[in-house]
Amino acid sequence: MPVDDVGVPETAEDRIRIVENVYEKAAEYGYTKSDILVDGLVLTVAANQKSCLETLKVIKWSTEEFGANTVIGLSNVSFGLPGRSWINAAFLAMAISHGLSAVIMNVQSEETMHVKRAADALTGRDCNSMNFIKTYQKQDIPKEERKNKGGIYDCVVEGRRGEVVELIKSEIAAGMHPAKIVDEYLVPAITRVGELYQERIYFLPQLIQSAETMEAAMNYILPLLEENSVQVKKKGKIVIATVKGDIHDIGKNMVALMLRNYGFDVVDLGKDVDSEIIIKTAVEEKADIIGLSALMTTTMQEMRVVAEKIRERNINVGLMIGGAPVNEDYAREIGAVYAKDAYAAVKKAESMVAGK
Repeated sequence: MPVDDVGVPETAEDRIRIVENVYEKAAEYGYTKSDILVDGLVLTVAANQKSCLETLKVIKWSTEEFGANTVIGLSNVSFGLPGRSWINAAFLAMAISHGLSAVIMNVQSEETMHVKRAADALTGRDCNSMNFIKTYQKQDIPKEERKNKGGIYDCVVEGRRGEVVELIKSEIAAGMHPAKIVDEYLVPAITRVGELYQERIYFLPQLIQSAETMEAAMNYILPLLEENSVQVKKKGKIVIATVKGDIHDIGKNMVALMLRNYGFDVVDLGKDVDSEIIIKTAVEEKADIIGLSALMTTTMQEMRVVAEKIRERNINVGLMIGGAPVNEDYAREIGAVYAKDAYAAVKKAESMVAGK
């Protein structure tokens, strides 16, 4: 606690000086920075509105430069004010963003706890936002689904990427054919994940984790299938890209991953791809579908360019589009199919291939 004989220093600089002095003395007795919890010293903003900013400076310095954990007594910040829980919640979020390690607070305050969970998700402390989702999702996976489905199935549904390959190895060692693992565990599992996402029981982080688990499983098992001369039947070939001028590819990457997991042969051209390259690749690869992504209204017009070239050159290929500024009306206007998310893209692609 950075106080001296005079009292609580008003500035962060003076508090930091005391912390450094204390640590210098503590080090003589064998203490390390990991033994230290630095109190940022929260004072009421009712008396001095700048005081909370000094506390944040101390927290940031301790986290990023000094290398010790931090703590605050949260409720001090709102002393003497109405609506204290909101002041507390806002300051907690600010402190977390500056690297706060621990907090003394009233866990029965709904406002503060809501903000705390959200801040943890936003700063990456809540890995993949799992705690946030668990708290706020309206329903969980039905209990009967949690048993008697098999370890590999559960692994994919629950997104346990680090475990799935070892489970597959165990099943193969016990005599199970790789193709049977795909048919009985992997495909049903990723199909169920898609259903859970569609039903809003699962959310995007869970969908991504399950898709990455499925990818890890298939990366291991495909060479084994080839060794045994088992060909995995592909549903169709898709050339996918983020359009010219657009460098956003997170959504496109997710769609590509899901399409692969559902048995499509995907040629991913990346981001900022010129329309001519997209068309040329689709023709050379004899693609069934071209999938385009755009995240900006200024770049979504490139989708129209691709659509026009498909028509002008009479190319037998379907066009599927998606992204934040895109909607059903725009897709219909340019003669494309609209997919609002990765799972919808899979379903639309299956329908487009089946209709060819």
